[in-house]
Amino acid sequence: MASLRSRLLDPLNLVGYVTAAVVGYTMLSLPMPDQRYALLAVATYIGVSLLMELMPFAAQRTRIGFVMSGALAVIALIAIWFGSHTGAAQILLVVWVAHASFYWPQR
Repeated sequence: MASLRSRLLDPLNLVGYVTAAVVGYTMLSLPMPDQRYALLAVATYIGVSLLMELMPFAAQRTRIGFVMSGALAVIALIAIWFGSHTGAAQILLVVWVAHASFYWPQR
């Protein structure tokens, strides 16, 4: 339990969650049809990110971990599509790059 808590409260993860929450907050300024989909994309991004953190570290480097990481990038692009007027959703790709560089093996 302590290791799970320490992984969820890791500084990199905390920055990612706070950044995604701030991006979601900026999506509130969008018109209603786009706002709903953009907020859904940001909530899905946070959910998939949390699911990845609940996986064991060794499982994150398997094929399913790579698929989930790729899904994070696609979800971030969807958020950019719906929230392009605010310019804040691009930060999700920066968070994804930091997340991917931490978990993907170095060559």
